Amino acid sequence: MRDRQQRQALSRIVSAATAEVLALGYESTSLVAGIPAIASTYGTAAAVLACDWHDAERTAAAVGAPYSAEPAPMPDSARYRALVAWGLGEGSTQQTQLALISGGLSRIVANAHRDTVRLNAFADPDCDGWARFGQGDSCDFCRMLIGRGEVYREATAKFAAHDTCNCVAGPSFAEASQVGNYVRSKRRLADSTRRANNRRAREWIAANT
Repeated sequence: MRDRQQRQALSRIVSAATAEVLALGYESTSLVAGIPAIASTYGTAAAVLACDWHDAERTAAAVGAPYSAEPAPMPDSARYRALVAWGLGEGSTQQTQLALISGGLSRIVANAHRDTVRLNAFADPDCDGWARFGQGDSCDFCRMLIGRGEVYREATAKFAAHDTCNCVAGPSFAEASQVGNYVRSKRRLADSTRRANNRRAREWIAANT
């Protein structure tokens, strides 16, 4: 699997999102107004990156009937308001507040990639599940999970991550079989909107990674 390239590309997307959050400044109104758009832009890019990975690994495995991965839905606006309120409440200085908020936003963006891998792993009847990948400087918790080498085959399996986590989820086609049940989100975008968003995300990825 090309997990290293995925981690590097996702890291660039997360870093770009974090930089935009820091540029918003310390005013709560600016943060509440600006963060949803930043999350949508970079979260979509991260999700599309994961879709392309799933489809590439599927093609390489030469398995089953046609299937095209779809991005996982992003959180609703309440999630971003809660993030800003939490950061402002927990941080003792403006710098700390902004660091907490940008860290939380980076996790949301990275989770768009992880959730897309997870959801498609169980929507795709030929995918065996997903596995966790990271690099050598991962924290003890992450190294422990990576060291298990486990392929998660249950739809209820969640991706445990912290704000600065550099791990990714990756699709596994080692044993093509029907695993779990997947219910498509009712918040799915119209096909035309989804295609337009995905096209813009791929253009951003091509220009920045």
